[in-house]
Order: sequence, then C-alpha cells, then structure tokens
Amino acid sequence: MIGLTPQGWHRRRGPDGQVRFAHWPAAAEVLPRASAVIVSQEDIQDEETWAIYWRYCRILVITNGAAGCEVLFGGEERSFRVAEVAEVDPTGVGDVFAAAFLIRLWETDGDPWEAARFATQIAAPTVARPGLEGIPTAAEVAAARAACKRGLP
Repeated sequence: MIGLTPQGWHRRRGPDGQVRFAHWPAAAEVLPRASAVIVSQEDIQDEETWAIYWRYCRILVITNGAAGCEVLFGGEERSFRVAEVAEVDPTGVGDVFAAAFLIRLWETDGDPWEAARFATQIAAPTVARPGLEGIPTAAEVAAARAACKRGLP
C-alpha cells in the first residue's frame, strides 16, 4: 500500500520568501501509483489541479478542517464530519488524520469508509490540546475503534 500526502509538492517559496501554491508537474504520473491520496482543500488552488486529482486517484480524501472530509472511491463520494471541539492548536492534525486513515485502510483491507470514520474520530480531539499533547492516547485510539465498530460517524 502506498499512501500519499502531496501537500509539499504544491508549495513553492516566492522571491518575497512567502510560501504559495504551485502546480505539481509530476502529479499525473505519481497519483495513479498511490493506493490513497490525502490532500487538504486549502492546498489545492485551481480547477485544473482538482481535475488531475479526480482523474488519477483511486481513493481521494479531501480534508477540510473542522468540516471533516470527503472521500471519493469507486465513483462514490461520502462526507465524514468531525465532533465539535474547542480548537487550541491545529498543528499536526492533518498528519494525525492521514496516519490514522492509512493505518485503518491497511487494517480493513482497503475500506476507505471505515478508514475515514476512524481517522475523523482520532483527529478531532487532537486540536483541543497544545503541541505534543495533541497526539492521540491509547485510550482515544481504543475509543475510536469501538465507535467505528458500533457504526458511529
């Protein structure tokens, strides 16, 4: 399984030192090789780039912060919402989400719907704590697994 989070390939530092969106010339070559691609809504800035993602990704997960994520797979699109929490520090939540999604995708032999349910359960509470305290605890992972088994969103 190959999981891809192409955020960095869409960023370039401008002459003023500011990091901005950039086209990724190798996207059409690389994206089809990935089992799943996880990208933030805010990282893709134009319709041309979105069209490449829609065309070449087997499983495409589009994260959108507190609004949750959209998963596209097999011609179907599903939305997954996150529990509302008071945001303290959003740093790293995308990485937590991506890791949880890919781990659960592997564990379920490729079920993107279950992986998205699990990842949203894991990622939501991480923004409520500062810094490294946001890393999910073993108890949170166990609770997310239990919630998914019960069919909760």
